[in-house]
Amino acid sequence: VLLYYPQNTLPRLGRLPMSVLALAAVMEGKYDYKIVDGNVDRNAFHTINQLLQSNPKFNILAVSVMPGTQLMNAIKDCRRIKEKFPLVTIVWGGYFPSMHTDSVLNTPFIDYAIRGQAERSFIELLHALSNGVPLETVNNLSYRSNGAIHHNPEYPIYDPNLRPLFPYERVNMSDYTIPTFIGKRTLCHETSVGCPHKCNFCGVVDVFHSSSIEVLVGPC
Repeated sequence: VLLYYPQNTLPRLGRLPMSVLALAAVMEGKYDYKIVDGNVDRNAFHTINQLLQSNPKFNILAVSVMPGTQLMNAIKDCRRIKEKFPLVTIVWGGYFPSMHTDSVLNTPFIDYAIRGQAERSFIELLHALSNGVPLETVNNLSYRSNGAIHHNPEYPIYDPNLRPLFPYERVNMSDYTIPTFIGKRTLCHETSVGCPHKCNFCGVVDVFHSSSIEVLVGPC
């Protein structure tokens, strides 16, 4: 599995790709994976292209997508990847496919979308694809079948403290240190999930339904 976080910042301003690290945490020891972060690797498409060409075991591309710059880069790269590697399964997760699922699945180069928190659902999807399990059993999954788009039921929002710690060793932490007023080498780390407020401009409201859970930060 390739876990792809498309570029969405200026050089040297990238934060830790928390969404793909969350997936990596539950995949550790179960599935082979590699993280490609477009905020660090400015030739991310070339990197993915090389990985898919050189190693056929990479047959699933999981992409985390927020609206804006990241969405535009995700569209550009995924379209080219699907054209060149039509047998690669492309799965989108994150804020944009959670809020605009039908629009995502009306796009022919995207195979599946996972809505909301994806850690448990993505493992279910990998198991289903590997073992011929019906897709109807995969919670939070949306997919095309017989010309229609299907949306499976969602898991309740769960406490992220119950998931394993992020495998920080899978990324180069120095790539994410930036100088700020605090010091020469600082890192930004989100320590909560969701939000209790209901701002109508924010995707968190739609995805987390105005709930919030504090995360206990482990060593990094």
